Amino acid sequence: MEDFINENKLIAEIDQLRTQFPDTQDLYREVCTLLFFRYGITPTANKLYQLVRKGSMSAPADALSKFWSNLRDKSRVRIEHPDLPETLKIATADLVATIWNTAQEEAHGSLASYRIVSDEAVLAAQTAQDGVVKSLEIAELDKQHLSEELSRALELNLNLQQQLTAVNTIKAGLELQILDVKADASSQQVRLKELTQDFTQELEKQRHALQLAEERFRTSETRALLEIDRERVQSSKLQKEIEQARLSALELNNRHQDELRRLQLSMGEYRQQIGSLQGSLEVITQSRDSSHKELVALRIRMEELQASLAFVKSESDGRLQQLSEIRNSEKKVATKPTRKNRKSDLAS
Repeated sequence: MEDFINENKLIAEIDQLRTQFPDTQDLYREVCTLLFFRYGITPTANKLYQLVRKGSMSAPADALSKFWSNLRDKSRVRIEHPDLPETLKIATADLVATIWNTAQEEAHGSLASYRIVSDEAVLAAQTAQDGVVKSLEIAELDKQHLSEELSRALELNLNLQQQLTAVNTIKAGLELQILDVKADASSQQVRLKELTQDFTQELEKQRHALQLAEERFRTSETRALLEIDRERVQSSKLQKEIEQARLSALELNNRHQDELRRLQLSMGEYRQQIGSLQGSLEVITQSRDSSHKELVALRIRMEELQASLAFVKSESDGRLQQLSEIRNSEKKVATKPTRKNRKSDLAS
């Protein structure tokens, strides 16, 4: 991590030197000085070219050669004095160079200790920075998770709102359909009530007609029994026919009663079907169709009953006509002996 920080700092300073020294050799010279004196790095041609990347491969080598030559010249101290002998000048220069080198070594030692302290401080700061970065990364991950959860929650909320809107729409449509079905069922119930009343009235009329027919049968039977003594066989046959007609009428009445009870049961079923109409539209439709079919069947049955009653009525009228004819024939039979008796009396 320390090398990474120094590398970034070195690259930043080299970028500043690019703007200050546009010449290639001057730039390489300054980079050599920066590496050697500030960062304590021995410059090489490859290292210089990797950092600067300017000019040809010989440019950093030439600049490095000039740097070492200038450094050697500067490290040597020249004593220029006309009174000193040459050997003393050389000795003095070597002494000064030794003092310079010693001072430079001491400076490098202090610089190394300072670097250790600064590196420790940088390492501590970097550790703290790493902790902060990790905390930031964790916070960023938490933020991303929260954002994803919030997005999912918003999407779920939107879906729920859309589903609620669709459910409310379906509910409103079903309520309207239920109201329509209720109105239709009410009208059908009223119609069924009217048909039941009509059927009851018609049944009452037919029953009254049947009672009249029975009374006529009884009156005719009584008259026939009083007037016809000699025709007992025919009277007995007629009585059997009348009894059969009475049984047929009673059977018809019983059928009418059964039909009435079935109608009442059907009305109870219709009420149950009307109550179940609020449960589901399919059951409502089926119940409505079933009610319609049953109403049609009732109408057909009423027509059949009316036809049966008409047939019974016609048969009753025929029986009455037969009884009238029998009565007339009996009267004729009864009057014939009287005329014979009169002729015998006249003859005597």
